[in-house]
Amino acid sequence: MFALGLAACSPAWTQLETGEIRVLVTDPSGLPLPSSTVGVLSEASNTQRTYTTDDHGRFTFAHLPFGVYRLTVEHSGFQKYAELVDVRSAISREVTVKMAIQPVSAAVNVSDKATLLDAHRTGVVYSAGSQLIHEEQSPQPGWIFEANGVLHPRGSEYQTLFVVDGIPMDENRSPGFAPEFNHNDVQSMSVLTADYPAEYGRKLGGVVELTTDKDIHKGFHGAAEADGGSFDTGGGFFSGSYGWNRSQLTLSAFANTTGRYLDPPVLGNFTNSETLDGATAIYDQDFSAADRIHVSVHREQAQFEVPNENLQQAAGQVQNRNSIEDFGQAGWDHLISSDLLFEVRAAVEDLSANLWSNNLSVPIIAAQQRGFRRSYLRASLSATKHHHDLKFGGDAHYAPVTEALQNGDRAAAQRRRASEIRVLSYRYVTQIGELQARFLSIWVTRA
Repeated sequence: MFALGLAACSPAWTQLETGEIRVLVTDPSGLPLPSSTVGVLSEASNTQRTYTTDDHGRFTFAHLPFGVYRLTVEHSGFQKYAELVDVRSAISREVTVKMAIQPVSAAVNVSDKATLLDAHRTGVVYSAGSQLIHEEQSPQPGWIFEANGVLHPRGSEYQTLFVVDGIPMDENRSPGFAPEFNHNDVQSMSVLTADYPAEYGRKLGGVVELTTDKDIHKGFHGAAEADGGSFDTGGGFFSGSYGWNRSQLTLSAFANTTGRYLDPPVLGNFTNSETLDGATAIYDQDFSAADRIHVSVHREQAQFEVPNENLQQAAGQVQNRNSIEDFGQAGWDHLISSDLLFEVRAAVEDLSANLWSNNLSVPIIAAQQRGFRRSYLRASLSATKHHHDLKFGGDAHYAPVTEALQNGDRAAAQRRRASEIRVLSYRYVTQIGELQARFLSIWVTRA
C-alpha cells in the first residue's frame, strides 16, 4: 500500500515556497574574496537583491521564492561573473565562484530572458518583491476587494489563507477582524491559485505567502517612511537592522491614522476614524553552515469606529471596536547533508476583538468580547534526489475560542439615566476547542 501510494502521487509543489542560495567567492588560487558585490535577479518572482560578501567571501540569499535566478558577482580587478541558479527546494543551493583576473579589455553581455518565466511551474503564482509591494500594485487578476477590504479569490468567501514565514494563519485577516499586515515589514510575497503545497490545504480559495525575514549582512541598515493624504490620513514607519558575525537583530515600529477606515453604509462618512500601531522584533542567527534559528515577536492593535447610518448618526450613536494581536514564532533549520533538510516551526498567537456602544445606540446597546489563543507546531524532513523532491512531515494546532455578548434595551438605558434603575443585560459565553493534527503525511514531487 505504501508503494502504491507513492506511485499514485501526481506531481505537485510540496515545499514551502522558498529556498536559498549560499555563495562563496574566491580568487583564482582559492583564497576568499571579501567585499565582493553579489546579486540575484528573477524577473518571474520580481526579486532583486544586491549585497557584499563577508570577511570569508560568503553570503547567503535566504527566503527566495522558487524560480530561476541570475547570480552575478563583481570585484575590482576581476572579470564579472554571471550564471543561472535554479531554486526548486528548501534545501540550500551551494555555489562556489572562482573569479578570473580581468584582462586589459573585456565585455560581458547579460540577458535576463532566462529568468522571466519559470518553465517548471504547472500552476499560477503571482510573486512580488519588496519594491513592488511598496508601490502597492494591484493583486493578481481574479482577486477582488469586497466591502472593507476582504480579499475574494475568484469569488470565494473567506477562503484566503495567509502564510507568514511558513506559519499558516487560519483566522479571518480582513481589516474588520484583525490588524492588517504592515507592508514595510514584508520582504517578498507570493500568491498561489493552484497546485497548493500540502501544508497549505486548510483553505483552497487562494494562498498568500508573506516573508518578513531579512538576509543577514553586517552593519546597520535602516529605513524610515512618512505619508499623508485626504480624510486626515497619515502615518509613519521605522525599521533598523544590525548584523554582526552570523547574527542579525531587526526592530521596527509603525503607526497610522485615517478618517475613512471602513466602507460607510451611506454617502456621509460618519464615525469612521481609525488608529493602527504595532512593533516587531526579529532575531536571526546562523550557528554554522548547517544550523539556523529564527525568532520573531510582534504586537499590533487597531482601534476604530463602526460607521453610522443616517438614523444612527441623528440619534448620536457611537460604536467602537478594536482588535489586538500578540504573535511569536521560532524556527530551527538543520542541514543534515547536501540533499537532506530538517525543519521545525512553532508559533503562539493571542488575537482578540471587542465592541462597545454608548447609551444612545439604536436599536440596542451592544457589547462583545471575543478572541482565541492558538498554538502551532510543525516538523518536516525534505530530501532532494536527482530530479525528485520528497517531503515527510506533520503539523498540529490548537485554538480554543472564547466569545461573550451583552446587549441591553436603549429605552431601559434612558430610564436608568433618569432614575438610576439598573438595566438587566444578557450574557452569552461559548467555549469552542479545536485540535487538528496530521502525521506521517507523505508528499512527492517530480520535475
